[in-house]
Amino acid sequence: KAHSPEFYFDTYHALWQNRAQVYGFKLQWTQMEPNAVDRILAYRLGIRQMGQTRWWEQEIPIGGAIQKGQLLTYNLTELIKPDSYLVRLTPITRYGEGDASERIIKYRGMLFSYAFTNLTLLTIAIFLCLKSNCMCSAFPI
Repeated sequence: KAHSPEFYFDTYHALWQNRAQVYGFKLQWTQMEPNAVDRILAYRLGIRQMGQTRWWEQEIPIGGAIQKGQLLTYNLTELIKPDSYLVRLTPITRYGEGDASERIIKYRGMLFSYAFTNLTLLTIAIFLCLKSNCMCSAFPI
């Protein structure tokens, strides 16, 4: 029985927005001890909109042997704003399904714009301080 996949949590929000009502997310994971069992042939991906009961499932085929520490990715598209989703990933070998892992994906569209706005304001403040030879303690040089 294959061990559970381990999600890569560097990204907590939408990575792209194609249209006004939908977003996409790059799901990333590694496989715990891929050589401890028979070769993983595919992953079963389950997605459920939070607050709903119905699961949407799809199989993600794997083309070859997975190396220890190898980062695997799959793009989730057509996710509805601002809904959150429960994602379940299950490895499949020729002997059947292994242990599943789950994570929640949340839409946080304002996160990037908030960080960008604060960074821009900070950059402008530093520029104005430098331009006027300011010796302010907030921006030590």
